[in-house]
Amino acid sequence: MPLTLSSPIVAIDRKLALRRGGSRTKGPEAHTVLEEAFDITTVGELLHHYPRRYIDRSRVETIRGLQPGESATVIATVRRVAKRQTRRHQSMVTVTLHDGTGALDLTFFNQPWAASLYREGSEVAVSGVAQLYRGRLQLANQEVEVLRGDGQDLVHTARITPVHPASEGISAKTIRELIWRALEQLPPQADPLPLDVLATESLSDWDAACRRIHFPADEHELASARERLKFDELFMLELGVAFRRQRLATERTGVAHEPDGPLTRALKATLPFEPTRAQHEAMEDIGRKMAAPQPMNVLLQGDVGSGKTLVALHACLVAVESGHQAAIMAPTEVLAGQHARSVADLLRPIGGVTDLAAHRRAASDRQRSLFAGATPAIVEPTVRFAMLTGSVTGKERERVSEGIEDGTIDLVIGTHALVQESVTFRDLSLAVIDEQHRFGLHQRMALKGKGS
Repeated sequence: MPLTLSSPIVAIDRKLALRRGGSRTKGPEAHTVLEEAFDITTVGELLHHYPRRYIDRSRVETIRGLQPGESATVIATVRRVAKRQTRRHQSMVTVTLHDGTGALDLTFFNQPWAASLYREGSEVAVSGVAQLYRGRLQLANQEVEVLRGDGQDLVHTARITPVHPASEGISAKTIRELIWRALEQLPPQADPLPLDVLATESLSDWDAACRRIHFPADEHELASARERLKFDELFMLELGVAFRRQRLATERTGVAHEPDGPLTRALKATLPFEPTRAQHEAMEDIGRKMAAPQPMNVLLQGDVGSGKTLVALHACLVAVESGHQAAIMAPTEVLAGQHARSVADLLRPIGGVTDLAAHRRAASDRQRSLFAGATPAIVEPTVRFAMLTGSVTGKERERVSEGIEDGTIDLVIGTHALVQESVTFRDLSLAVIDEQHRFGLHQRMALKGKGS
């Protein structure tokens, strides 16, 4: 039966898959370790077990050309295998190689089985660091591979060698061999991406990328494979987001808002500056999304001082003038206080009011808001806002909580205090989370769960 991506690991090479690690006490079989350590049970999962680094062993040198301290690969013939005991009663196997230009020793300590692995007359490829020991040339930290004769089966040496993540009970060498044998038997695989996408993005096909990421012939092949597989990861992530957005749009009903009302028009008319084109575009885009009857998730990104607060407040006013509540949650009280000052300066000209001590403390801070100086336009109360943080306690906290619950507070600015069970919104339709990466998933979902 031909090998497929869904074939079990044992189908690649039964003897290799059943190999047990350990020198004295044998551990579990290789395929069992792969499943327990990496959750790998099929050929496809094994091929997605990418190398964590590479060792360049592609430079093949003659024994005479070796220089102490340099890394190189030598292809030579086993001339002699000697086995003896050291003074400390340790086994020592010495394998002497010849390639027609000189001799080279490979030494194995406490590996008596090495004497049976390398037979006189067999050809081997060995990679390592050249060094002199008692006047004789050796290769330290060597990787040895017995050749079968065609010179085309080099897996561990004479190439850019992959080093895959390994675990106790299975070596990187065994994983490398399994992947090599799998790629030998696996027929060319169809590409999951359309041909026009590959052409537009100048990407290599998946089959070639999969083979080259494990066993690249050169740096160019490795770079090409990495680019393709990185694209696949990003493409699948974006595809997942698109499916999720589509599911939310079809399965869940949100709140349809009025994006252009008297509050948002008054806000723009009283600004002490002209918003940038990016701010106008962001406010219009968010307004369009809030007008649709589907849930909205928007990431607003910009440098410090680029005007994100104005865009966020504009969205909050869209919610308020549509008859709902809005909340702005910041990760610290300092940041929440800064938002409170900015919101107060922007809302004051259009009738925004608050009589809470928490806001007065934030407003008394020496740092002046960038929005101070807005032109007064409306004097009657239109938006009531409050601040709720951990420092808001006692009767003041009760008053804020009651205002949030009965709907007399339209906009609340706070910290993690907003997601406490004791805080209940009457009709929350918009939650703005500042520096959302500083909040945990459960905290963000808790605020979202308080919505209407």
